[in-house]
Amino acid sequence: MGKRNGFTLVEMMIVIAIMGVLFAIAIPQWNRYEQNADLKTAARNIAADIADMRTRAITERLTYTMTFNTAGNNYQIARLQNPGSSTFNNVGDARNISNSGRGHAINMTGASFSGGPANRLRLDVRGTTNNGSISLENARNSTATITVNITGRTHVTFDLQ
Repeated sequence: MGKRNGFTLVEMMIVIAIMGVLFAIAIPQWNRYEQNADLKTAARNIAADIADMRTRAITERLTYTMTFNTAGNNYQIARLQNPGSSTFNNVGDARNISNSGRGHAINMTGASFSGGPANRLRLDVRGTTNNGSISLENARNSTATITVNITGRTHVTFDLQ
């Protein structure tokens, strides 16, 4: 008898069983990775918006504010109408925190800043801000904290589960 090329049914079933075990291990880890990646994306988007508004405040010589709404899970950016005014105009629509990444739930659990309303970050024409922080959390109880210092610099820390 000559040599037979190919796989037997038993060999094929063993390969399928091994692949099933590997997928059973990999899928929960992939879901964990995606949820934490969405948290990182949301935190970095906020930090990028703060840096962008700081730059705009300096170049346009107008004060900007970012008002954080933890109940609504969003924040609104506003700009002083003109240098002599005390009226702020919203810049675009409110930005929803949960629209970051692949759609996993991200919640704003806190926003606290010194001076003025506790939920409002103020970016002045010199690039200075009122220091404080914003806290985010995902369904895995991983957290991100965006800290803003008085010079307008941000620092993001993560505690991933």
